[in-house]
Order: sequence, then structure tokens, then C-alpha cells
Amino acid sequence: MESQTIARRLLPPLPARATAAAAPRTAFSPQRFRPTSTGGGGARLPPLVASAVTTQREAGATYIVATPLARVSVDSLQYESGVLGAITERTRPAAGEERPNGALTPMEYLTNVLSSRVYDVAIESPLQLAPKLSERLGVNLWLKREDLQPVFSFKLRGAYNMMVKLSRKQLDKGVICSSAGNHAQGVALAAQKLHCDAVIVMPVTTPEIKWRSVERLGATVVLKGDSYDEAQTYAKQRAEQEGHTFIHPFDHPDVITGQGTIGMEIVRQLTGPLHAIFVPVGGGGLIAGIAAYVKRVCPEVKIIGVEPSDANAMALSLHHGQRIMLEHVGGFADGVAVKVVGEETFRLCRELVDGVVLVSRDSICASIKDMFEEKRSILEPAGALSLAGAEAYCKYYGLKGTNVVAITSGANMNFDRLRLVTELADVGRKREAVLATILPEERGSFKTFCKLVGSMNITEFKYRYDSRREDALVLYRQVRCSFDIRSRKTISSVGLHTDTELGAMVNRMKSAQLRTINLTNDDLAKDHLRYFMGGRSNVQDELLCRFIFPERPGALMKFLDAFSPRWNISLFHYRAQGETGANVLVGIQVPKEDMQEFKHRAQDLGYEYTYEMTDESYRLLMHRNVDAALALSIYVACALLFAEVTNPRSSSLPPFPETLIPCTIDHRSLPSPLFSLTHCILPFLCSGRLQATAVSGLGALRFPLPPKIADPRHSSAEGPESHRRRACGVEVQRSDRCYKPCVYLCRVYPTEVEAEEERMVAVMVMPAGARLRVHSGVSAVPSSAGSGRGGGRRGVPEIDGTDQDSSWSSSLSPPFLRWPARITSASNPFVKHCVKLRLSSSYRRSCGSALVVGLTPILSVSLAIQPVLHILMEICRFQQLKGDDDSMVDCLLLLDGADTLRGFHHFSAPVVHVSPIVMKKVSGMQSIDSIEAIALMRLPGTFLNLEENDEICQRWFPSSHRLLVLDGIQDPGNLGTLIRSAMAFKWDGAFLLPSCCDPFNEKALRASRGASFQLPVVSGTWSHLMTLKTKKKVKMLAGHPGSSADGSNTTRSLSHELAESLAGEPLCLVLGSEGHGLSKQTVQACELVSIPMAGGFESLNVSVAGGIFLFMLQPEACR
Repeated sequence: MESQTIARRLLPPLPARATAAAAPRTAFSPQRFRPTSTGGGGARLPPLVASAVTTQREAGATYIVATPLARVSVDSLQYESGVLGAITERTRPAAGEERPNGALTPMEYLTNVLSSRVYDVAIESPLQLAPKLSERLGVNLWLKREDLQPVFSFKLRGAYNMMVKLSRKQLDKGVICSSAGNHAQGVALAAQKLHCDAVIVMPVTTPEIKWRSVERLGATVVLKGDSYDEAQTYAKQRAEQEGHTFIHPFDHPDVITGQGTIGMEIVRQLTGPLHAIFVPVGGGGLIAGIAAYVKRVCPEVKIIGVEPSDANAMALSLHHGQRIMLEHVGGFADGVAVKVVGEETFRLCRELVDGVVLVSRDSICASIKDMFEEKRSILEPAGALSLAGAEAYCKYYGLKGTNVVAITSGANMNFDRLRLVTELADVGRKREAVLATILPEERGSFKTFCKLVGSMNITEFKYRYDSRREDALVLYRQVRCSFDIRSRKTISSVGLHTDTELGAMVNRMKSAQLRTINLTNDDLAKDHLRYFMGGRSNVQDELLCRFIFPERPGALMKFLDAFSPRWNISLFHYRAQGETGANVLVGIQVPKEDMQEFKHRAQDLGYEYTYEMTDESYRLLMHRNVDAALALSIYVACALLFAEVTNPRSSSLPPFPETLIPCTIDHRSLPSPLFSLTHCILPFLCSGRLQATAVSGLGALRFPLPPKIADPRHSSAEGPESHRRRACGVEVQRSDRCYKPCVYLCRVYPTEVEAEEERMVAVMVMPAGARLRVHSGVSAVPSSAGSGRGGGRRGVPEIDGTDQDSSWSSSLSPPFLRWPARITSASNPFVKHCVKLRLSSSYRRSCGSALVVGLTPILSVSLAIQPVLHILMEICRFQQLKGDDDSMVDCLLLLDGADTLRGFHHFSAPVVHVSPIVMKKVSGMQSIDSIEAIALMRLPGTFLNLEENDEICQRWFPSSHRLLVLDGIQDPGNLGTLIRSAMAFKWDGAFLLPSCCDPFNEKALRASRGASFQLPVVSGTWSHLMTLKTKKKVKMLAGHPGSSADGSNTTRSLSHELAESLAGEPLCLVLGSEGHGLSKQTVQACELVSIPMAGGFESLNVSVAGGIFLFMLQPEACR
């Protein structure tokens, strides 16, 4: 059969190729351990087990330190499935050019393949035609059945070919290898045949069925490490210690030669013209061996590698022109999950391979199913890799009537993985799609949805009603299959027809105003989120990550020890998929200020992880938009910030963007104060005075205009219709019909975890062509709405049992800016505001308030509120000394039944009585027996956060003669005591580095006795501190225990002489934490000073030692 000319499509643009490093004269290898045995006694080549390949002149004597490999992400090179990417520039060495030590010449590879003795243990695997696949693709697809070998994999070829060349002395010492499966069985079988001992090191995560099968072949199995890298490190250490020969799985000329016998068989078995051979690529031993033979005898045949898109080490290495190391590697096709390709294999691939095709996990699963339907054989994922690549390549380039070969390299499938394969096989073949549709919660909507689906069959359907929304979410898997009754033939196999049919169905959904999202290519939705239907929530500070847990006992406890109880775990989903690493979805509540600490702990944990916060399926299936009460309060502030003021008669606002997810809130579910707030705000917006011109985001909360309610100011004699007619402040008219405008609160999500917090944007949407008409003479909010505690008439909002001051409504301010006399409900917006102040330091800084909680002493109930009173009196005294008339105290929350504080008349702040349930909510305590009062104070004007402020350094402090710098102080008591000491000894201010705790923490305020409200406090970074040092020539000292970190005697002792010598100099004193001491930057930038005492500095409490420093180094005029 003659091959036809291929009309090759233009390749998509790939990332720019990095400048290749010069090829080294000596072969390098990423391993660090050296061999103890040398070649000799009949061994053609010494085993490559060292950090560098031994020279031919003196085996085992020359070692060269390996150059560190660049770490690259798998996402840095991705292209469409079927595209022949990573095409290499031919780098064949010129005649006479020196080759790497230990490497064979092209002729040596050819002759060694021809003389290989692999057939002592291996069979000549058959080359079989796949008729069904060939008919579907229009080519002759041949399968090289390496899955039929005695160990169900090709790996025994290379292992035996290397071991049979070892001397008897080396065989008597035994061999050792590291593997998670196929290579281990090959080495064990070869050792059995050659009558030598074999030690197989496997990760502890290896399934029992695999290591049991190796053990049955007579090898000694050692389970070590959580990953292949750890097992390999141990194997090489043991080889060096015990004199074993290390059998590399791919990066040795004899191993490559053994694998090359497959290419020799293909050339001999296939008589017709051959277009390409598709080879699965892991470390590169198989493709290097096949290319070394085939390219010498049939140079016109293409050698094409196939890699998973999440394990593309060879494609990236060829693209960059040098070997690289993957940061993370996907574990589904574990047989090719390699982070670094071999050095010799890379050299051969760069010379001989025509390119690499990348395929997805879904495509691999589809090929496993195709092989089962074709030959009733089940391949492992790595074994089906070349089949998936051949099909994608033939479809992309439109090959017809030619011969292609795919190597089915192995069939050691973990049975537990078949469940995932069956779920994804039809998705990979594009016979099935995963879709989500937002369905209106109304009668008949489900029937309408089924009509729109049409003839497509739904294989999985999930629906969940949410009472807080007017829309429901439907998640379903759909078979894109059209069936011709006359010919009884499935048309979906063509592919093009099914894509058209799916697009038509989605367009029908959109025309019916049903938003439909295609999640077919979203791995997060397929692996995890599809099992969380109905689980949407708005968890504060939730960080969603996917971790790869090693499948071994204790992995979960190690994870929990790293993160819990430091942060709350809000979500956890694990489902066994038969892999060595468990794919676990975890939600953790991590405040923004703790993000750096979280990253450090995650890195120290050693588990691979990725962020999933920007995934669309997460926002759709898991994340509920902000709470209605909080959202509407934020909406008030957003509305006031709109800069553009338009004419009331101008055109209507832009329509609601399709990129946003609408979520309607029934006005009846809003708390009553916010119910009244809608009457205040919406008429103001609908009048046209405010308008949003641009909206972006991926989430929204929709507030419909409340219905017309009765106005209690008018007598009931006028009748309810009159009340409704006069109470409504606005309506929209169009074509003689009345429409209610909707206000959307859009949540703009950050694109990365490190980005700023989510922003809120308020948008009002009206029907196109509508015009506004505002009723005149009607107040938006009744002046005495809901003043009674027992509720009002039906339709009149109750104001939470509080005495509501209506003055706030005219100024359009949020309700918590005017203190009610009494609060009884924990859902009150003011209560939620206080809770956020207690939980989040960033929120309290942005809102300008600090929450101080007073605790009752255990032995004196009569002194219940003294801790709060002491702090307030200290602040009052500081303010009097400063000459400040305005009180820093905004209000005092007093438990019902408690007496008003004596001495509180010094403050002009109001007292608000709260119920026990509110006190428990605000204080965060399970019991209220120990708390009777809470003070809410505004942050002082002397506090400045430089992370959000670019003030010049001269304005940070009024004076910078003596500054206290706190580096990593995590204990609020120590921090408050140090600030109080700095205040007492007349220091000019305190500078807090990012690792310090919140200076306005309740415990810190109590320890400082109010000094935090008088002493200038600045929060900044080391770069700000260095600017201050440079601008004002400040001398930097650091309190340090005894001696410097490197052991040299460079630490000075604190003394009167030292203090006198520094009396006239500007000075910064840096103090570190008890647990971690001074940071590296502090040690490098500061002169170290220690307190001379028995036992050393470290025996002192940080606050005590700091007090000694502050006292000794206080300004000269204050001593």
C-alpha cells in the first residue's frame, strides 16, 4: 500500500525557545551517589550509577558535579492535542567530534540491537492490525503488543540486556533498582533467569498487588519513601554501601539497546511503507532505543513521542534545547510520570526524534476503552498513551491510507483505576459532555429544560433547589449521540456531527434564557465538585487547593499537623482512584495576612498542591455569593462612591452582563433594617443620579425592588391601595407594563491568590427602553417604621426591636453608623460588623475600629468590667495629656441587666444594651458568664499601615531619634508590654514588621494599657525600614542572645558605656520573637547587642529583655 501525501496544517505558535546551553564535553547525570564497583570481567560498559558517567580510560574514577536543572511548569508548553510539537533542530555530532563518555556511536547502537540477547526472557511481540480503529481513522493502525510480554510490559528487554552483560562478580554481589511497577518486574525476572540476588526499592505508596507480584519472582522488596525520587535516592545509597549494581530504568546505553529491539521487530514485521511510529515517553529509554535503530535503517519513518499534557518532560526539554526538571508531574499515567528525562536518552532524542504529541487524561481513558473494544485487552494508562497520540495526530493532520504503528507498552493496570477510566472514556472520545445549566425555580421549568435537550441522552443528572435563590443549578452528563433508525448506525462516531448538535442544544438553552456552561474540560468539576451538589456557601477567607497526598497511613495526620488548628478546614474531599498519590480537594480559611505563613507551611509539608480559586466550576457549584445583609450594607457604601452623575432623563443602564452569575434574593428574606434600607437607597439610584458604566466579575447578587408597602404615617381610612400607591418611591414603565428594576451587587474575583481582596460593584439593571418615573412628595423611609418591639402590622418592617433613628436614612449611611439603644438580634448588621472586627485585623484597619472585650475576674464578680474600664481610663488619660477633646471610644456594649460603668461619664460615647445572644455572638465566647461589657474604639490617627500607603519616610514618625522595631513578635501580651515600655521610657514610636501580630488585638491592648492609642505605631516591611535608615542615618541595633549565629564573637554587651556612646545618635532597636529569634535580614543589617547575665539572653522573657534594652537606651534627656 502506498502512502499518500499529507496536507499538513500550520502549527499554532509555541512559546519562544529558550537559549540552549552549550553541550558539555562530559556526560552529566542528575544523581548524586557514586558507584563502588567498576567495570570489568566481560561487562561491555560499567553501570551508569554515578553523578557523572565514568570515562573509558579509568572506569569509576572520574566524577563531575552535575549542573542544577531549571525547574519548569508543565503549563509553560501546551498545545492542541495531535499537533506535532517540540520539533527539534537536528544536532547530530560531526564526524570526529568527541562524544560523551560512555555513549555508543550510531553504528554501535545498531550492531548491539542486532546482537541483543533479550529473547532469553522476552518474546517477539506480535504486530496486529486494529480494524475498527483503522476504519474510523482512515489509516492502517498497527498495534505493537508489548503488553503480551511475560511481565505485561516492555521493561524486561532493557533490564535483561543490561544485566546479562554484567560480570559474574557483579552478579554475585547482586543488583538493585528503584521502581513503582514495570521496571521492577523486569529486573526481578532477569535476576531469576541469571541466578542473582535482586533488591527492588519501591515507594510505600505502591499498591500491594504490584509489590506482591515482584516478590513472587524471587526478588527482595523494600518499601521506602513516599515518592519514586525518595525510593531512587535510597536505592543508590544502598548500592554504594553494599556494592550492588544499580539498574537504571532508562538512562543507560545497554537499557536503551534492549528497548531498541522493538524497533528492529517493527521494521522486520511490517513490509509496506510506514509513515510513523508512536512511542510513549517517560524517561526516554524506549523512544531513544527505537529511534537509534529505525533512523539508521529507515530514516524516512517518523519517530513521534507521546506524552501526557501534565507530564511533558521530554517535550519541554526538546523545546528548551536542554534537560529541565518539572515542578509537578501528573500521576494518572504513572508509568511515564518522570520529572527529569535521561541524559543519554535526551541526547539521542534531540538527534533523532521528529517531535512530541501531547494528549489529555480523557483521551488516554478513551484509548483504553478503544483497546478493550478492539482486542478485549485492558491497557494501563501509559500503555494506551501511544494509541491516544496516534489517533489525535491522524485526525489533526488528516492522514488517509497510510500505515502507522502505536506501541501498547504495558497492561499492568491497577483495578481500582478502572472506575475513573469508565467515567472519562466517553468524555475523551467526545461522545459525552459535562454541562451545568442555571434553571429558574418555577413550575414547568424542568419540562422546558427536557424539551430543549432534545434527542440527546442524559447519563447523569443532579439538581438542587436553593431557597435563598430564585434559580436552581442543574449538573448533568450528556451523551452526544444521534441514532439513525433506518441504518441502525451511530452517527456520533464521526465527531463533527456531535459537536454541531451540542452547539445547537446550548444555543437553544441560551435563547430560552437558560445559562449553560460546558465543564467537559474542567478536571476539578469531574474529579471533585460534581459530588458537592447543594453544597454552595460563602465561607470567609476560604482558600481552595488541590493536594496530592501519598497513599500511605499517616498522610492525613501529617497534613493536619501542618495546618490545624492554626486554620479552619472548611472543605475536604478525597476519592480513591487507584493512583500512588491521592488527589484531595481541601478548603482552608486563611486570612490574607496569613497567606505567606500558609505558603511556608505548605512548602515544608512536601505535598504537591495547586490553587483552584479562579476555577469557574468552583464559583458556580461551590461558592455562594455574599450574605444578603452584608452585601446590601456594602452596596450602600459602593453606591455612594459612584462618581458619574447623569441626567435623570438619560438612557437606561447597560444590560446585565452574561459573564456574571445572577443570584436573586427575595426581599422577604432580608433583615428588617435592610428591608427599610432598600426603600432609602433604591429610589435614589433609580432617579438616575447614579449610574455604573462598566461592570466586570464572575458573581453577582441581585436585589429586586421591594413591593409597594403600606405607609404607616397615613391613616388606615385611606385604604391599603392608597397606601401602596403613595409609599412606592419609584417604578419603571414600558409598553403600559410596570417593571421592577433590579440592583446587582457584583463580586469581582481576584485572578491569583496573591491579588487584592475581592471588590464589590453595585449595578442597577432595567429593561431596555424603559423610562423612570419618581413619585414626588413621598419619603423613602417612614419616620417611625417598626419602633415597637413586638413587630408591626403586616407589610410594615420591624426594626429588630430597636429604637431606630431615621436620621441616618436621609444621609444614606449604613445603619451601624448610628447606635440603637438596644440590640436583640444577632443578625443585626451592626453585630456582623463587630464580629468582622474581632476576626479580621485587615477589616478593622480598613474600617478604622478596634474591638476590646472585657472579661470578668474569676474571684471577683463585682469587678466584672474593670479590665475594659482600665483600658478606657488609660486612653482617656492619654487623650487629656495630648489635649484631644474627641473620645476614641465609639460605643460601649453592655449586657442586659448589668449596671452602667461608674466613671464612664468621662466619655461621650453612647451605651448600647445587648441581649445575651448578641453578647455571645460579638465576643465569640461560648459562655457569657464572664463578660458583661465590650468597648468599640476607633483606631488612633497615630497608626499607619505602610503596606497600603506610600508616605515618604520623613512623615512616618514626628521624630525618629529612638524607634522600637518588633520582628516576629507573635504573642499579643509581649507586643503590648513592649509598646507600653516604649511609651514609658519616652521612645518615639514602634515599627512592626509583617510577621508581628495585631497591635490592636484584645490581649495586646490590655497589656499595653492603652499605649497603642498614644504611641505612634507603624506597620511596614523591611524595605520601608531600610529607607528610613538611609534617609535619616539611623543606627540599627538588635537584641541577641550571647553570640552571633555563625559562632564568631561579634556581639556587643549592653552597658552604660554603650548607652552613653549612642546618646546622640538616632537609633532603631530590633527585638525578635521567643520562638524564632531574629530574622536573617535583621542579623545581616543590625549590630547585635546582648544582655550580660548568667544563662544568657534567651533565659529572659522577650518583654522583660526588651524592657531592659528600652530602659538602658532611652533618650538621654529622659534618663
